[in-house]
Amino acid sequence: MGRHHPRRYCQNQRLSLKLTTNFEFIARAFAPLYHTASLSEHYYHLDRNGCVAKLRMFAEQCVSLLMAHYQCTPTEHDENLNERLNRLSFETTVPTFLVELLHQLRSAGNFAVHAQTDGSYRSSPIAKNQAREHLKAAHELAEYLYVTVAGGSGSDIAPWQEPRDPGESYLYQLAFDGDAEACYALAEQMNTKLQLAFAPKLGQRSQQELKNQQQLLDDTEYWLRKSIRQDHWPSQLLAARICSGLLNSPEDPARAQTLFEQAQRSQEALVTFHYAEFVRHHESGTKWLKLMHRAAAGGLVVAIHALLKHYAEVNDGDAYQECVELGMAQNDGLSFALQLLMLDPEQDHKQGRSLMIRGRATGDKPMAFARGFCLYAGLYGYSQDQAEGYQLMRDNYLEIPATRHFNPAYSTFVFGSGIEPDSAQRLPMAEQAVKDSIGSDREGEVAFETALFLMKHINDKGSYKGNLVPKVLLNRACELKHIAAIDFVRSSEGKSQLSGMISVGRPKVDRKKSAAKRKAAKKARKR
Repeated sequence: MGRHHPRRYCQNQRLSLKLTTNFEFIARAFAPLYHTASLSEHYYHLDRNGCVAKLRMFAEQCVSLLMAHYQCTPTEHDENLNERLNRLSFETTVPTFLVELLHQLRSAGNFAVHAQTDGSYRSSPIAKNQAREHLKAAHELAEYLYVTVAGGSGSDIAPWQEPRDPGESYLYQLAFDGDAEACYALAEQMNTKLQLAFAPKLGQRSQQELKNQQQLLDDTEYWLRKSIRQDHWPSQLLAARICSGLLNSPEDPARAQTLFEQAQRSQEALVTFHYAEFVRHHESGTKWLKLMHRAAAGGLVVAIHALLKHYAEVNDGDAYQECVELGMAQNDGLSFALQLLMLDPEQDHKQGRSLMIRGRATGDKPMAFARGFCLYAGLYGYSQDQAEGYQLMRDNYLEIPATRHFNPAYSTFVFGSGIEPDSAQRLPMAEQAVKDSIGSDREGEVAFETALFLMKHINDKGSYKGNLVPKVLLNRACELKHIAAIDFVRSSEGKSQLSGMISVGRPKVDRKKSAAKRKAAKKARKR
């Protein structure tokens, strides 16, 4: 593609191709809806995250049609999709199953878009069977609209069948005909190659590499310009992100600002989230925080996670709790897990049991950690099983963000003391626990316990090649006035153990062995 101009390539690829989709029956009655649905079916084979992201746009179009049909009057302020759905549910007689299907596509679409934009636990690709179920839900919505709104007959609707792969030429044909969604799809493909081309690299790039970079940039901008002319907000957002400097491509903050402001007119929470990230990197003050709150209020889970991380860092407990509750309202597994870990098991047993049931239904990894924690301690109706509980915690402790009051890596590290026979398996937890404990209420305790563990590990294994230094950890614990650490350093046992350590945390005997190896290697080179 880099060697061809997009317009010439389109002309070469334009075929007399008519692709039959499961949504043919709405082609005349709801042409925009048909275009979005057919493109999502094409993405079913090309990119399932893209397929489900398009279905969210399909849900937006459905909501607009339903609000007009049920005469749901617009409000004075612009509403996001979640707010419009809630109003449609409360103010009209629209069937409940229909609202549930729309919420399903909205939530799944948010998930799909997040998976391409963040690095959290939610960034795994959508499975094929999940995309299939969402397409079936969209087909059911289209059936209702065709019969109820357009007055069509159910006999016109064929049973849903799994889409066939139409090939790349169909996408180019749609784009050449001016379809904004198709232009955006091609721009996304080009952008993936563009980010790889601009990825950091040691040494200078060849002239051919520089030429390919510029060609990819031109191709991406070409398709984006075609869709931006139609006021297509996903294209405006993608162009803004490319210019923002947050990706690997060259930075153009002024143009990014303009594009973000254009995309903001859509009132989409995703746009607000990325604009908040842009503002955070380029401006000082609290503007980014207000934007992030607006995105979180729109039901964007990744924005809620960003706020949770921020308020944990600044130790704002009230705001942190509000974000947790907002996340639970969005059925977010991480928020359920955080709330569960904050409860008092003796006083909140009933609430904890309810949260565990609701949280497990999400299938999110943070809830696996919370379940392991409950299994280990035998909480909320779970029979105590320390081995299985520890295993779940060890596999998922990185999925829970640490706060000043709870350190998941440290809890896992402590629980493994009587279960994990190999101390080397606990080293990553110890290192993460120390990193997460900085500035927390338990920093002194974590530093002291980790120092003791490392000293024992060094004595058992002979060396330790990590970044932590027992002496430094002990000194830090003493600075924080940790009583046990102070007593240990002053005791004869502590002085004896520390005297056998050098500054990098290895026994002195290691230093002699290393010196002997260096001498032997020097002699071998002289021969």
